[in-house]
Amino acid sequence: MRTMHERPGSSPMWSRPTSSNGRPLPSRGVSADELEREALAFARRIAARSAAALRLAKRTMRGHERTERANEFARACYLYTGALMQTQDALEGLNAFMEKRQPVWSHR
Repeated sequence: MRTMHERPGSSPMWSRPTSSNGRPLPSRGVSADELEREALAFARRIAARSAAALRLAKRTMRGHERTERANEFARACYLYTGALMQTQDALEGLNAFMEKRQPVWSHR
């Protein structure tokens, strides 16, 4: 049995359970036969997101590995308000939400 992360009712890209030492934990298993199909489905969900938001999320996660917890929150706040919310995709996401439609990402 191989594992792949996903929690029911959550976005698997943004929430991830961890062990006491901070290592990611899988939250569901898939058989070896299902692994490729499930991995491709997960990759498609990631690819549907704004590239600008994904770049900043990746920066935040990498920063998590190098900084102490007290600095992580400040860094995440800066990246969200100082970087992500300055992108065209942030405005598009908010507008799409308010207009109850799917966003059209420019990846900028």
